[in-house]
Amino acid sequence: MVRENLAILQRQSTLHAIWIRWLGQFFQVLLTILVLPFSLLWRLAKKLIRN
Repeated sequence: MVRENLAILQRQSTLHAIWIRWLGQFFQVLLTILVLPFSLLWRLAKKLIRN
């Protein structure tokens, strides 16, 4: 019984760690997708202002 409970707990914590890692990567990609166009537009605007 104790071993079964430990096995279940270990599986749940492993799944939790995988889920947290995946969620972190997802938000990094999402931030990149949202921020990159504004960054590129900002650089373009700075170049246009200089010329």
